[in-house]
Amino acid sequence: MAESQAMHRQTIERAVIEGNIKAQSRAQRDGLIIILSVVGIGAWLMSQGKDAYGFGAIVGSLGTLVGVFMWGRYRQERERKEKAQPFEGTPVG
Repeated sequence: MAESQAMHRQTIERAVIEGNIKAQSRAQRDGLIIILSVVGIGAWLMSQGKDAYGFGAIVGSLGTLVGVFMWGRYRQERERKEKAQPFEGTPVG
């Protein structure tokens, strides 16, 4: 019975991990499509003589991309530190 429960738990954990990986891949793909679209619109605006709007669209979208990336890194680092905190100060070996 314990082996059955362990196998069930591992199956569920595997499904959750695979789902998270798929969701992250989808989000990255969708983000890339959106950013490329906005940059393309900005380039089109610049070619139509609306340089300020086009430049603003390009810089704004790239700035947003950098901001999202940096926030993700910050959150990841904070989460890693929180998980490591209970183990600080414990003797090794």
